[in-house]
Amino acid sequence: MNSTRPNRGHNKKTKLIAYTGQSSFSEGFPPTFITVSANDGIANVAVVDKRVENLRNAGVEV
Repeated sequence: MNSTRPNRGHNKKTKLIAYTGQSSFSEGFPPTFITVSANDGIANVAVVDKRVENLRNAGVEV
């Protein structure tokens, strides 16, 4: 999705994705927002926690 709004001086683009299945990332991966509920029927909380840990260990802001 491309936005036509001006950047307003910010250097980072923001993408908000409520997606718990993100398991791959690369150098320069943007800051990431992850959401999961205790009773999530799609994503296991422990799996999501491990993904957050892996992202943080790679230097990604979560």
